[in-house]
Amino acid sequence: DPRVAADGVKVADLQAQFELGIEIRTAIEDADATIERLETAMQGAAEGSDIAGQLQEIKSALVTDGTISSYPQPMLRDQLDYLSDNSQQADQKPAEDMYERLEVLVAELEAHKARLQRLIRVVAQD
Repeated sequence: DPRVAADGVKVADLQAQFELGIEIRTAIEDADATIERLETAMQGAAEGSDIAGQLQEIKSALVTDGTISSYPQPMLRDQLDYLSDNSQQADQKPAEDMYERLEVLVAELEAHKARLQRLIRVVAQD
């Protein structure tokens, strides 16, 4: 689009946008895999147990509550989707806050993954 070049967007900006999109997509895939592992672990945990409660806490942090019909707070997985949509909305150089937000979300995901892994080991021992 010649208008993009006229606005001062360079090929390097588009490359940065593409690479950020790949990083975000990777984080989304990681979140999806984590949610899948979480749901499997939840099936193996005794209902009403402390482990089940802790697994539910992780799920509540990762997945937006679908039972809230009006304006639910978007949780980590939906926040990644939102970041992805915003980063790809227009041909432009990604804003620094997009990188910062991705870093925060990935760190949060890593903390939940570590906690989930510890809980899965406990469930496997039972």
